[in-house]
Amino acid sequence: MQQRWKPGQWRLIFFETWVVNEIYKSFINCGQIPPLSYFRDFNTKEVELLIETDGCVYPLAIRKSAQPVKEIKKFEILKPIAEGEKALRIGSGGVVCLANDLLPVDAKNWYIPCLLYTSDAADDTPC
Repeated sequence: MQQRWKPGQWRLIFFETWVVNEIYKSFINCGQIPPLSYFRDFNTKEVELLIETDGCVYPLAIRKSAQPVKEIKKFEILKPIAEGEKALRIGSGGVVCLANDLLPVDAKNWYIPCLLYTSDAADDTPC
């Protein structure tokens, strides 16, 4: 059976790809190998982007709305990677979205404006 896509799904797919590419390019431009991955559990719950540095994982969800509700709850699926012998710490995370400003969601997570990742919004500070 052929999979059918809803018209709005393509916009989210392209938006997610653009956000990941901008983050990827920022690491490459600093001369670093991008430590990027994603996490999907057996129920197909997914955290779209994980940035892993120094034994810590920073989760990012990517949504095409100004204030996506309940997106931070999906970070709970990362609990298994914080347990066991090779446990990783779970650091601050966020939802890359169409918010106008960097806004706190809770004590550990943020709404991150997608335009923060564009070269037009970046200043000339070194990596």
